[in-house]
Amino acid sequence: MRRRHRIKPRTFDGTGLFESFWAQFENCAFYNRWSDADKLAHLKASLTGDAGQVLWDADAASTDTIEKLMTLLRNRYSGARQSDKYRMEVRLRRSRPGESLSSLQQDIRRFMSLAYPTLQPEARESIACDHYIDAVDDADVGLKVRERAPTSLDDALRVSLQLEAWMKDATRTRHEQSTNPKVRGANEAEEDNEQLNARLNRLEGDMS
Repeated sequence: MRRRHRIKPRTFDGTGLFESFWAQFENCAFYNRWSDADKLAHLKASLTGDAGQVLWDADAASTDTIEKLMTLLRNRYSGARQSDKYRMEVRLRRSRPGESLSSLQQDIRRFMSLAYPTLQPEARESIACDHYIDAVDDADVGLKVRERAPTSLDDALRVSLQLEAWMKDATRTRHEQSTNPKVRGANEAEEDNEQLNARLNRLEGDMS
């Protein structure tokens, strides 16, 4: 018979989302056809860092079955138990030096799923947009994105990426023109701003 390849579970150190780890672990257990004893042994081997501490600071009787250990971990590390912590973290999140807008958006989305695990998707997207805009390090970009009133985090990212690209292009154009003997006047600067607003209006039309 064809030999089955085993799936190795991830490790869990207590800092990620326990629900995601547990879903992946359950998938491994089902595919590998583990018994409850196997699942308990592999789960214990997967715990590292703070999560691994439960194996020695908890009563042995509370970790001697897969159900007991899973319940203990869920009580300590589930997103619902730590939602207040993640709400504060997403509120204080700001773009890091050199961080891409896509990376920032992904982190905001991750924090939102941890901070508001039971919130309806539409409401969560609205709150996520506000946190994302606040986290963008360029105030001009943040203001213009807010003016577009995006309804989802994906829309907010799309608008901000377009703005970032256009502003870089405008900066490059101004730099090239500054090295040219011809001095740009106020009318030309105003035309640049009008072109940027026209692009934003077209983008807003695509979003509606």
